[in-house]
Amino acid sequence: MFSGKNKVFFIILLAIFSMVVPTSPAQNKSDGTPMQRLDVMRQKLEGIRRSLNSAASAFEDENKGDKTKKDDKTNIQTPLGRLRA
Repeated sequence: MFSGKNKVFFIILLAIFSMVVPTSPAQNKSDGTPMQRLDVMRQKLEGIRRSLNSAASAFEDENKGDKTKKDDKTNIQTPLGRLRA
């Protein structure tokens, strides 16, 4: 059916194709729908926002009695200003 050179050529082609096919990108079926991914990201952002607001209120409570730190909300160089920004 095949001569010696054709057999070698066929085997080489088969080996090349067998290496190329598995490297194609596989889809991960557990990603979920785009809406589900958006909901997860929204929940993460809300958690971060709540955490930052909590930290900012702790700084405000800490600075309540100190009159020199009254402008900390607007001054970006202070920890409270960085949280608010």
